[in-house]
Parts: sequence; C-alpha cells; structure tokens
Amino acid sequence: MGCGLGAVHATSGKIINAWFPQKEAGLAFSLYCGIGAAGISLAQLTSTLYAGYRQALLVSGLVLLLAAVMWLLFGRDAPEGVSMPPSQPVLKYISRVARLRNVWIIAICCALFSAFIYTVSTLLPTVLADTRAMDVTRANRTAGMLNTAAIVGSVVVPVIQARLGKFRPIRAAPLPLAGVFGVPIGGVSAGLVQPLVCLLGVCISVGCAFFMAILSGLPEVGAEYLGSAQGLVTLVQYVIGGFVISSFVVTPLVDISGSLLFVAAAVLCVLMAVGALLLPETGQKAKK
Repeated sequence: MGCGLGAVHATSGKIINAWFPQKEAGLAFSLYCGIGAAGISLAQLTSTLYAGYRQALLVSGLVLLLAAVMWLLFGRDAPEGVSMPPSQPVLKYISRVARLRNVWIIAICCALFSAFIYTVSTLLPTVLADTRAMDVTRANRTAGMLNTAAIVGSVVVPVIQARLGKFRPIRAAPLPLAGVFGVPIGGVSAGLVQPLVCLLGVCISVGCAFFMAILSGLPEVGAEYLGSAQGLVTLVQYVIGGFVISSFVVTPLVDISGSLLFVAAAVLCVLMAVGALLLPETGQKAKK
C-alpha cells in the first residue's frame, strides 16, 4: 500500500503541472495536499467506529480501490492540446537532478514535513489523552482540528501567495510561527489547546505543497526533469521523513515524555523554515 501511494504521489506533480499554469500551481498543490489532510481528519474522527485494525484496513483498502477505479474511468493525463513529457531514461535523469542543490533542499524540507505530519497527526490524540487528561473522543476531535485547519490554510494561504506573486514571504513567516504555536500546547490551560492546535494547522499548511510548487518552478529542473526530481524528492520524503525521522527520532522522544512531541514539532517547523529561506524565489513577480 505504501509503495502504491508513493508512486501516485511521485507522478502527481507532472499531472498538476500539465493541468494548471505556473501561477496556479501553488494552489493546486495545496488543494491536493489539503484533501490528504481531510482524509486524516476523517480517519481520526471515525477511529472509534472500528472494531479493530482489520476492519479499519479493510475500509481503507476499499477507499483506495474506489479511487483507482474512478481514476481509470474519469481521469485524463492532460487536457486537450497538452502533451505529457516522453518516457525518460531513469538513471540518466536521476543522476542529473541528484546533482542539484535546490532539489536536495526541497527533498529534506519535504522529509521534515512528512515527519511532522506522520508523528504529530498520529501521536497527538494519545499525547493529549495522556498529558492533558482528555477523553479519547475529545482528543481525536482536537487532533482532527489540526488537519481541518491545515485544509483551510491550504486554500487561503495560496490565494495570498498568488496575489503577492512571491513564495518567500509566505514560506518564511508561517513555518516559524508554527513552532511558536506548537511548543505551548503541552502546558497551556485546557481552553487554549484547541485554538493553538488550529493555528498550528494553518501555519503548517504551507509545507509540502509549497515546496513542490517551488520545485516545479526551478529553471534548472524544467519540464524535462520534473518527473525525476519529484521522484527523488518523494523517495527522500518517505524514507527519511516518514520512516527514519518519525520512527527513530521523534517517536523515541515521545516515549520518554509526551510533551516532547510539541518540542519536536516546533524544531521540525523551524528547520523547514531555514530550508525554505535557502531556496530561490520562483514566483511570478520574480520571473518578470
């Protein structure tokens, strides 16, 4: 299941860039990632309905199968008049993009984002129940608010970015703010937990979608190497962020103390902000 989802994610960028002009790429990527956040929220809100993991995985498998069938029936690779890039010699193209500094910065930032999403979204209900004495239903609902807020941010923030015509102000401000909002969640009064979780969700919404939009606008990548670049980014994102950092860095810290989850989340956000500032501006105003 993981391999299938990874393959879909790696090719999504080429499809989005075929359907949307560069000025709309940020919003398109954000909506794509926002739908993923909606799925996570729905899963958290309905987790108490399942009798066990077997039933939950069966429902997940049926949803994925339905999505695949719908794509085969209704999906198209590109709109009329737009041709997709031809098949690429994999090793030659990957070796080319592997030498690009900005591609590696984006890959590392996406890995940090995946580590944040996988650990915070997964562990937040448990940590809230343990450290804030919330009942399971309220803890799941609060964790779901993180992803709901991220969906709202993934629509609102790209609209602001499109008006500014620049990526740098958007990617430089919300990510450090996410760290500021994340750290106090473990110690503030109960009434402030949900507002802080929502603010954290809005700020983190500029993560992976914006980095992918920046990747598609890098002149050294272009349409010819975009698929290979996104494949490399996705590989690093899932292996380093979704597996190594999540399993061997963040989760052991949370095992020591649940409140360390919020510190780890803040550190991940600050590191993403540093990486974002190292990237060139690829917005419409910069190109003009």
